[in-house]
Amino acid sequence: MLSKRPWFKRLLLSYLPVFLAIAAVLSILFVFAAIGVGKKEALRANRVFASQVQQSIDYSLRMVDQMMLGELGTNAVWRDFFEPKPQTRTNRYIADYELSNKLVGLTDNSPLIDSIYLVRFADQKVMTNSSMLSLENLPDRSFLQEVRHRTEQMRFWTSPRTADGVGMEEKDMFSLVLRYPLLDGEQGMVVVNIQTAAIAGLLDSFSDSGLSFIRLYDDAGALVSGTDIQQRAAGHEERLQAKSAKVLTRIKSDYTGWEVQSGLKDGSYAGGYTIPPRVWLALAVLTVLLGIGFIIYITMRNYKPIGKIMESIETYASVEPPKLRKGGGGDEFVFIAKALDDLIRQTGEDVIYRRRLLFQELFEGSRAISPEQWREQLKGLGMEAPVDRLQTGIVDIDRYEDFCRSYNHRDQGLLRFALGNVVSEFAEQQGLCIWAEWLTSQRMGLLILHQSGGQAPESEGRLQLVTGSAVEWVRQNLRLTTTIALGIAVEKASEVGLSYESAAEAMKYKSVLGSSRVIAQLDLPVQSPGDVFSQLQPIRAMATAFRLGEEKWRELFAQVMEALKKGRFSRDDIVNLMGYMLYQLNLELAGLPEESRQPWEVQAAPELERVIGGMDTLEELTCQVLPILEEQDALIRQIREKRAAHSIVWEARRFIEENYDNPDMSLTYVGEHFHITSNYLSRLFKEETGENFVDYLARIRIEQAMRLLKETELTVQEVAVRAGYTHYVSFNRVFKRIAGVTPGDYRK
Repeated sequence: MLSKRPWFKRLLLSYLPVFLAIAAVLSILFVFAAIGVGKKEALRANRVFASQVQQSIDYSLRMVDQMMLGELGTNAVWRDFFEPKPQTRTNRYIADYELSNKLVGLTDNSPLIDSIYLVRFADQKVMTNSSMLSLENLPDRSFLQEVRHRTEQMRFWTSPRTADGVGMEEKDMFSLVLRYPLLDGEQGMVVVNIQTAAIAGLLDSFSDSGLSFIRLYDDAGALVSGTDIQQRAAGHEERLQAKSAKVLTRIKSDYTGWEVQSGLKDGSYAGGYTIPPRVWLALAVLTVLLGIGFIIYITMRNYKPIGKIMESIETYASVEPPKLRKGGGGDEFVFIAKALDDLIRQTGEDVIYRRRLLFQELFEGSRAISPEQWREQLKGLGMEAPVDRLQTGIVDIDRYEDFCRSYNHRDQGLLRFALGNVVSEFAEQQGLCIWAEWLTSQRMGLLILHQSGGQAPESEGRLQLVTGSAVEWVRQNLRLTTTIALGIAVEKASEVGLSYESAAEAMKYKSVLGSSRVIAQLDLPVQSPGDVFSQLQPIRAMATAFRLGEEKWRELFAQVMEALKKGRFSRDDIVNLMGYMLYQLNLELAGLPEESRQPWEVQAAPELERVIGGMDTLEELTCQVLPILEEQDALIRQIREKRAAHSIVWEARRFIEENYDNPDMSLTYVGEHFHITSNYLSRLFKEETGENFVDYLARIRIEQAMRLLKETELTVQEVAVRAGYTHYVSFNRVFKRIAGVTPGDYRK
C-alpha cells in the first residue's frame, strides 16, 4: 500500500466543499421556507379532505336516488298506486297496505330517509309511511304544491326547509322529488324526505380531530349544517349560525349544486409551526455532520478496490514498482494505467484478439476445432489438467436501459471490467476455471471448464456457489444487478454452441423467475404449446369487462397475470400475450364515444405499448400496466356517470342479465318495460356501452350457455332453451360466431 493517498484526499476534498455549500444554503432557506411549505401542504390536505366529504355526501344521496329509481322501475306496487285499476274495495286496501309496508321498509332500511310521500294527481291523494289522506290534510301540503309546479325537471333535490310530519314534531329536512312516470311525470310524484340531522351526523364523522371544520350550504347559499355551528333559539328563520373561522376550501357538487366549505378552526392553523428556529438550525447542523461522516465512510469504501489493485500490481508486476511509480507520479490511476500499458505490451494485443475471436466462434458454433488444438488453447489458459466437461453461462445486466442512462460510456466499460473480474475471482476461490468475455454490451459469456478427476455433483455445487456469490456481490457493491443463466454441460468443444443456446433459452424466463438470481436448467418449466392459447379467452373476457366498466375486469387481469407466473411463460410468450391484450382493448374501446375513446388512444395505449416492449420481469410489468388501466377505467366511469342516461342503461343491463332466458327479449320488450322507445334505447345503449343491444344480449346468452355446457349434463337443445333460444339452428349459429366452435365441440 502506498504511504500517501492523494486520490483519497482528492475524492474527499471534491465532495466536502460542494456538500458544505449546499448544506449551508439549505439551512438558511429551511427556516424561511418551512412555514410557507407547511401552509401549502395544509391547503392541499384540506382540499383533499373537503373533496372526500363532498364525494361522501353525493354518494349517500345518489344511493337514495338510485334505490328509488330501481323501486319505481321494477316494483308493480308503485304502478298500482299511480295507475289504479277498477277493483274491489278489499283488493284496494290490500294494495294500499302492501305499498305502506314498502314505504316503511324503505325508511327503516335507510338511515338517511325520514319519510316518503306518494302524491297522486288524479284524485289529490297522498300515501305516507303510515296513512292515506288527501293533499289538503297533509301538514307539508304547501311544499308539495310548490314542487308540483316545477315541471322542468323529472327528478331533483330541494333546498332544506322546516316542516311538520304526519303525526310528528317539526323537523329540518330536505327532499328528493321524483315525478311519475320518470319520462313525463303526469300521474304523480314521490317525495323522499331526508333529515338534515342525518347529514350533520355524517359531517361529524369526518371531523373529530377538533382542528378542522366542515360546513354545507345549499344551492341558494343558505347554511344547511356544519361541525362548528351554534344553535340559535330565537325563531326558525335563522336557526344555524357558523362560528367565525378561516375557510380554506370551497367545493361545489355537480350533482346537487350544494357547496362544501372547509378550513381550520381558530387557534389550530399555526399550531404546527411554533417550533423555534434554533431547533431547525440544530437539526440542520446535525444533518451536515452526519453527512460528512457518511461521505468519509463512502470514500474509504470506494478507495478499497483501488488499494487492492495497487497491492496486486506491486506484488506481481514484472516491472519494479519504483519504475511504475515514476511513470505514474503521485496519482493512483495513472499508476494503474501505466501498469496496464506494460501488461498489454508484454502479452500483445494480438493474443487478446485471437482469444476473443475463438470464444465468440465457440459460442456461435461456427468453429471446428480438433482435440489437439483445444488442448493447446487450454494450455494458454493455464489448464494443465484435462477437461472432461464444458458448460456455458450468460451474465445479463438487468434493466439495461436504466444502466445506459445512468452511466457514460467510460463508466460502463469500467463496470463491465469489474463484473468480469468478480466472476474470475470467485471462480478462483472455488478452484474452478471460468473464461469470461463480453458478447454484447449487455451480455457477458462464461465458459466453465470442469476438470477431470472431480465428481460432477461437487463441481456443479461449486459452480452454483460461484455464480450465486457473484450475483450477490454485484447487488451489494454496485448500483446495478445481474442475472446469470447456465446452459447444459457438453463434452466436446464443438458442442459449446448447443450449451450456449440452452443458456440463452433459460435467460428468456428471467421475466417470470425474477432478476438478480441464477437460472439453472432445473428451474425451467416443461410447457406445452397449448398453454399459451389457453390465455386468449380470459384476455378477451377481461377486455370486454373493461369496456363495460364491470369491476370483474381487475379479477380477470389478476388471473391472467397469475397464470403467466405459474405457467412460467418465456419473455417472448408474455410479450406476445400482452400485445394481444392491448389489441383486444383497442378493439373493444373503438366502439365507445369519442370523449371516452380519445384519452385511451392518445395516452394510455402508447404508454402500454412502451411498457410491454421494455418489460424486464413479470412483476414489474404488472405494477406498471395495472395503474394505467385503473386510471382509464376511472376516467371512462366518470364520463359515463355525467350522462343523464347512465342510470337508465344500467337498469336496462341488469334487467337483461336477469331475464336473458326470455325468448321475447328484444329492444321493443325492454323499451316497453322502461317506458321508452326502442330506437331511443338502442342509441343510449350503444353510446353508453360501445356495443349494440343485439350483440350484448347474444353475448350474455352464450356466456350462460357455455357455463351450462361445462357444469351440467343438459342436452344441447335444453341448454339452448335455457339460454333463451327457441330454435336450435339459431342457437348453434350464434354460439359458433361468439365461441368459435359449435356447442357440441365446446362441451368435448
